[in-house]
Amino acid sequence: MLSDHYFGDVEAIDEGRNHSEYFDSTFIAPSSLALSSLNNRNKYIVVGRKGSGKTAVQFHLAREVERRGYLHHFFSFYNDLTPQDLNSAASTQKIDLVQVSNPKNLFLNYDFRLVWERTFFVKLAEVLSGAGLKSAFTSFAIGERSRLSGLFDGILKTASVKISAEYVGIAAEVGFDFSKMSNDEVSLSQYCAVLRELFKRHHTVERAFLFVDELVFSKVDKKADEIRVRAAMVRDIFRVARDLNNFFHQNDLDFHIITSVRPEIRDLICESDAEINKIFDGKSVLLSWDMGLESDSLLFRLFKQKVIHSRQRLAPLSFSDFVDQSISFGKRSYSLEEFIRINTWSRPRDVVQLLNAISFKSPNAERIGVNQVKQALNEFSRRSFVEVTEEISVRHGSLVAATLRASIKKPRYTYFDEFKREVLNAFASKPEIDRELLLDDLFQFGVIGNWNKQDSRFYWAHRGEEFFDKTQGVAIHEGLWNYFNIR
Repeated sequence: MLSDHYFGDVEAIDEGRNHSEYFDSTFIAPSSLALSSLNNRNKYIVVGRKGSGKTAVQFHLAREVERRGYLHHFFSFYNDLTPQDLNSAASTQKIDLVQVSNPKNLFLNYDFRLVWERTFFVKLAEVLSGAGLKSAFTSFAIGERSRLSGLFDGILKTASVKISAEYVGIAAEVGFDFSKMSNDEVSLSQYCAVLRELFKRHHTVERAFLFVDELVFSKVDKKADEIRVRAAMVRDIFRVARDLNNFFHQNDLDFHIITSVRPEIRDLICESDAEINKIFDGKSVLLSWDMGLESDSLLFRLFKQKVIHSRQRLAPLSFSDFVDQSISFGKRSYSLEEFIRINTWSRPRDVVQLLNAISFKSPNAERIGVNQVKQALNEFSRRSFVEVTEEISVRHGSLVAATLRASIKKPRYTYFDEFKREVLNAFASKPEIDRELLLDDLFQFGVIGNWNKQDSRFYWAHRGEEFFDKTQGVAIHEGLWNYFNIR
């Protein structure tokens, strides 16, 4: 039965940790990325759409470097940062959150770099200490922190850190005299300077990777001031990653900070701070999956691997025996590869979502046939739309989803003006939504593509098209047809 099969997790980190053999057997590296280039000297920012495999790539790299003797740690901005942490970090800034209404002013005034430098050094200290590699650095970084400590515990509102006499002595070892400090407090900048000197002195032979993942936020369920704080904090993670990677490289230390980000998060940050563009331009790699017209694309290979190894500890399946190789709708018949190409967005997560939707809707089926695929399309379409909406909501909020579902009534619009009149103008009563920006995001995130009726050709952002062309027609992505009830 399909319910006895495991087709992977939507969250790659869960799959990697809980089903490591399956993860290794089914992982396929995208052609757009050389894993060996991710280090402190070359590239250390992975840019890719939601579901494109950023976490899977980092987890695979972590397993590779572990085999070579490196320590590693995953830090999730989304999961590890609590509201209390957010308030603690924001309290170190000498500006009024409520009064800062212009995001650009926010970015000019906020500076969380020292907060993150201290945090990343603490994470490295915890990794080293956990491996039995304790030192004056690990003692100074971890201090009196307990396992239940918040992320930014110990940082005071005065942007300083309270340290005891024992740690005053450790600082003195590397030339910092804190003996006359007021209230046992040292500034965060001084504290981080000590951490750098202690790190250089005590950890010249150790090796480690720190992976910083899930650098996401959206407007769906957050207040505007919280969004601004999170945006500034994410921006400063990239600034600190650059500074510390430079520090490691310049001091011949084999430590590396690797980050990942979705393009809409990158773009939102860059709109408010042009300087951050320089970091992205020089230190990022784009994670993409080429799924053109070839019969055995990387993504189709991934689909096959997920099926072949789905019984995990049992013998691999025969793919051709277990899965129907074509599917028909009315008079039109598709090969399985063509169906997957048309109904997904060239992302590994789409493959996992489709297989899990099939298993969810047909748990008692013995194999994956045409009927099982068709029965799963409503569920797959719903899951896919949730994913797309989350990306669009970063700039436009939560009103988009319901309005799109109410206004999209057919799979194709012969002329753009027709789509504008019937769909885009449905947002006219929502002045907070910029319809031109929304149109661009609908194209970039795959709700719509261009359609040329004369030669019946389609143009999609996930297949390499950069701009939406208003002189052509508009097509709704087939993966969403069932959700919009237009198939």
